[in-house]
Amino acid sequence: MEFDYTNQLQVRAGIAYEESPVQNPDQRLFALPDSNRLWLSAGATYALSGRTTIDLAYTHIFIEEVKTVQTTVTGLTTVAANVEASTDIISFSLKRKFGGGEPNPLK
Repeated sequence: MEFDYTNQLQVRAGIAYEESPVQNPDQRLFALPDSNRLWLSAGATYALSGRTTIDLAYTHIFIEEVKTVQTTVTGLTTVAANVEASTDIISFSLKRKFGGGEPNPLK
């Protein structure tokens, strides 16, 4: 969702849920323990002028705890583990529009 807080400031937030295509513990790799994920995001855009804006956003991803089981090629060793993870993403941008004509008016 997005909300025009003022003529210069827009705020936004979102939520997403992703199901992992990997459902069996023996198909899940230690290096990539794919699991279901819940994304929570928030951000804002501030217009410095009709041509220049600043964007800032933050996302936190909750990754569901899963079990992984791996057996060596020879079948002699089996390793099992519960894997739990999360991640944070922060982004910032400064955008400047160039070109002829009048700049777009602020909202």
